[in-house]
Amino acid sequence: MKTMRQLKARDYMSPLRPAHFGQIRLETDRGITLHTHNYHELFWITEGRGLHLINGARRPLREKCLVLIRSADVHDFVPDPGRFLGIANVAFSTGTWRRLFERCFPGITDPMSLPHVRDREFLLDDSQWADLQLASVDLAAGRRGIFETELFLLNLFKILGLGKPLAAEAPPLPEWLERAVREIRQPAHFIGGTPAFARLAGRSGEHVARVLKRLRGLTPTDLVNEARLDYAAHRLISTHDKILDIALDSGFKNLGHFYKVFEGKFRTSPRRYRLHHQKIIKSP
Repeated sequence: MKTMRQLKARDYMSPLRPAHFGQIRLETDRGITLHTHNYHELFWITEGRGLHLINGARRPLREKCLVLIRSADVHDFVPDPGRFLGIANVAFSTGTWRRLFERCFPGITDPMSLPHVRDREFLLDDSQWADLQLASVDLAAGRRGIFETELFLLNLFKILGLGKPLAAEAPPLPEWLERAVREIRQPAHFIGGTPAFARLAGRSGEHVARVLKRLRGLTPTDLVNEARLDYAAHRLISTHDKILDIALDSGFKNLGHFYKVFEGKFRTSPRRYRLHHQKIIKSP
């Protein structure tokens, strides 16, 4: 094992470029180089599996896993035998994170202050994963000024649901309802609407609606529409399909209703949403 080293912010960042973005593919035989740094960072796994060696612990890593790293953490990565790890990394000064978090969430516990790494690990679902890729486009393209850095972090706070006080955490869902909430996000299911949601739950529609309202303050229609809209948003960004076709494939039989519901969530029309996000992706 090699001697631990400390990485310095001055080697990666400057006052006008307060963030650094990098991607790397680690092979099994790379050896272990434990290191620390004088800045905060976060990383997510783009492919592969392995272990995160951090502060004496060994934490499993898999694709779509995101971890917040404090400046005081000592860590390195080990791919599984015969495999590799694809890692994307964003580094930023501790001051940048603290000022932004305190400004946005006064009085809320900063997740970077949590001592146990398990409390700073997140396994992203497909929707969160897609949002993270969009949020990191500017940094990956080399646009790493103050505006782009803070915008990325603000989007990250939203993706991870940070800033919520512990007292406001929702009670756990029963297993049958949690399974239905997860499965309804698949096109094969949400196309069937609320009756399909009830079938997935294995309960009557009235019972599902009652429990969901009590535990989450939502209706089955809310969850079905959220799944449909996330799917539609992804299609708008990643394809050139006609908006009418996307609306129909998402389960909306009326184009006017699709526009109304879409604008209610995204505060813009499907066409403008597509133009804005495809412009970002295509920017040099």
